[in-house]
Amino acid sequence: MSEIRVNGIVIGAKDFKEADKIITIYTLERGIVYAKLAGVKKPNAKLKAAKELFCFAQFDLVSKGDFFSVTGANIIESFFCLSQDLEKFYGACNILEVLKVVGRENENNQILFLETLKALDSIGFKGSDPKLVLIKFLIKIFEALGYDLSLNRCGKCSMPFSGKRFFSPADGVVTCLACKGAGAVEISPQVHSVMRLCQITDFDKLSSLKLPAQAAEEALSILTKNFEDKFDRKINITH
Repeated sequence: MSEIRVNGIVIGAKDFKEADKIITIYTLERGIVYAKLAGVKKPNAKLKAAKELFCFAQFDLVSKGDFFSVTGANIIESFFCLSQDLEKFYGACNILEVLKVVGRENENNQILFLETLKALDSIGFKGSDPKLVLIKFLIKIFEALGYDLSLNRCGKCSMPFSGKRFFSPADGVVTCLACKGAGAVEISPQVHSVMRLCQITDFDKLSSLKLPAQAAEEALSILTKNFEDKFDRKINITH
């Protein structure tokens, strides 16, 4: 039996037996970890706050074979505010849905972990539009995993955009008319602008952006489809 201490965010939870929970934790040190919270559904359980979605804490875990149990949790930020507003809640759940796809067991990614915290903070405490946060988060996911999305210049010839622009699902890049490939979809300057502004604006400044709602919806749809194509996995995004 070995003990470890990890910093992590609860990204999922399910009932186990009568009073236990199995929680999915995305950790800084080990990527995704599954751990049991024994007796946590009882009224006076000491660790009941640690079973909640979005809980960011330092977890003490004991390993018995291939299974972890939580023996202690020092809550750093509960993100309780996310559960008090439906728009914020569903927006933050979208962040977790993406994280569940790209996160891996025993594979840490410091950039991905920190970007997740920034995204949750932006939705919960900075008053940012959850759609814009998700757009930026998807772009940051691509960057963290080596799929940089060129938005200032054509992703093929590197020339500045001056006319029509197209998104190529096969390559996951925005191109000019001359470089557009088979299956490329034309995107409006407004949609392109939404993606570019979200890319260059820090998470804690996204609340200052006032962007057309329809263009934001279209940008999110494009990026979601790109994400699903790259990871060959459907994600349940709630708009």
